[in-house]
Amino acid sequence: MKYRSFEAHTNSSINSCVHFNNNYLLTGGGNDFRLKLHNLSSDDKLKSPILFPKYHTNSINALDISQTFDFIVSASNDNIIVIDVIRRTKLHSMLNSPMVEGTEQVDIQPNTNHAKDQVLDCKVLNDCMIASCGVNHHLNVFDLRQPNFHKPVYSINLGNDNLNCLDFNKSSYDISIGSSNGDLYTVDIRNQNLMIDKFDYKESSILNVSKYEKDDWNLINFDNGTIELLNRDKSKTANYKILNPTTTENAIEAISYKLNSQYIPTSNYIINGTTQGVVEVWKYNPLTSKISKLKQLSIPPTSPSDTTLKNVNSNQSAAKVLSYVHYNQSTNQLISTSGSGFIHIWDYVF
Repeated sequence: MKYRSFEAHTNSSINSCVHFNNNYLLTGGGNDFRLKLHNLSSDDKLKSPILFPKYHTNSINALDISQTFDFIVSASNDNIIVIDVIRRTKLHSMLNSPMVEGTEQVDIQPNTNHAKDQVLDCKVLNDCMIASCGVNHHLNVFDLRQPNFHKPVYSINLGNDNLNCLDFNKSSYDISIGSSNGDLYTVDIRNQNLMIDKFDYKESSILNVSKYEKDDWNLINFDNGTIELLNRDKSKTANYKILNPTTTENAIEAISYKLNSQYIPTSNYIINGTTQGVVEVWKYNPLTSKISKLKQLSIPPTSPSDTTLKNVNSNQSAAKVLSYVHYNQSTNQLISTSGSGFIHIWDYVF
């Protein structure tokens, strides 16, 4: 196994990323508001990322890319921008304002406070449809084929709290959305059916949800440190606690960062980021529905990111917050991004 790292955003956190086409990582800055495309295949190319024009004036909260790698979706505040990957030019712009119930109008008032429509996540559903969610607790779906593509063609109110994350199952055509109230909402966009999953984690928010076609799995991160793996009908379920500092003997400090995790169906591995400077690797046993820790990958003490530690509170520092993790099976490479703007790479990890 070989470890390497580099600084992707100077004096800025990495708020969002998406890995695609095996060797590329697209990152969005939390403080510099920049989009950068990094080639992860060799150290020589790591120093020269492709820089996109500065389309945002605030933190980039969400990123995604089309299945054909033609366009990028980038979200900041209440604005969602569609960008041509090759030309790096803006194609479309949409507002995350829900439709007014019973009409085809979008709820936009003069001098409105657009913070109420802030986007917290967005995903490309196919090459013409985009879904978003956020502070206004609505799921909005946009269709780029429509003349009024900047307005949602479908909106649904989900609960009364922030919608932090969403993901889409391309085979079953359903979208799962995680809420700060701890509920998981699943919308079948073909017939607009809604299903709500509730969990036994008192006052715990959902930070991230990932969907997988195999057995229709959902992998869910909660802010109490629990990661839950369950399939759609809940006939199979398993969970574990990630490495996280404890505030008392029996209470776990709530995670204030949007950590993600990934399930690798071919090996039944699960990987997750932490706020402690390590990436954890777990093994799921489908026969017993048990999850056991396989190993953990730590940032070496000599990592350059150690020199850029930024204290967030007494227990967490930006350099140790490994919020985004992704394993690329074709290159046997595991990557993670930190709150201090670094990208960490483990080659030949398994």
